[in-house]
Amino acid sequence: MGLGIAGLRGDGAAAGICGDTVMAEVLAVVRQELAQEPVASRIAAFDLGKANTGWAMNRNGQTQTGHISFSHVGCHGELFCEFDTFLREHYDDLFPWEFAIYLYSHLKGSAAVSVIVGMQAILQAFCYSFDVKVDTVNDKTLKKWATGNGNASKGEMMDAYRERRGCDPLSHDEADAWWLLQYAQHKLAGTGPG
Repeated sequence: MGLGIAGLRGDGAAAGICGDTVMAEVLAVVRQELAQEPVASRIAAFDLGKANTGWAMNRNGQTQTGHISFSHVGCHGELFCEFDTFLREHYDDLFPWEFAIYLYSHLKGSAAVSVIVGMQAILQAFCYSFDVKVDTVNDKTLKKWATGNGNASKGEMMDAYRERRGCDPLSHDEADAWWLLQYAQHKLAGTGPG
């Protein structure tokens, strides 16, 4: 993506640059070029959890993955605030997400349900505030798509990740987030799952 910043103002170098004007012009060019970019190039994927939240993000063909732990957090309110901060730190105004996806799992235990539902609400509200489309995938659907087996174990999902990506995941949460990203890219491109 060539921004063509040098061509924005012919008088910029000689006359001195008004920072706000140039920045506004740069952002206008970037937004125009981003509007021509396929949606599938700016996706964020999340495997939500308190112990580890796996994440994967794709911007302009570059994929970043990782995980973050919220297990040090005491109360749910603090966890939700920290998750919101994490989202804000990973959202880029210059290259905004166009699509976010998260893994939906059937959970056992009221504490786990409370945490995950709260994190889902934070993610959905965050995406709504930035006009990002959100979708969810059932864990069995993702497992079947990634491995061919809807009941695949965490180990099998990690093995499939290693085979496909060519490196070890940091955790099963990171592997699941990466698979979510792949799933979303194929779904949005119309070349994969429905």
